[in-house]
Amino acid sequence: VVLPQLVASFGVGQAVNTSPDKSLIFIISAISLAISGFIWFFVKED
Repeated sequence: VVLPQLVASFGVGQAVNTSPDKSLIFIISAISLAISGFIWFFVKED
């Protein structure tokens, strides 16, 4: 559980550090939120 999170955090950190425009973090956040919201539509309660 921890290793994938560390790899993802490192990857996002590297992308933001190398990007001259720091608004990239907002784009990454928006995409992640949209994917999460979409996947929640498939959650069913029994």
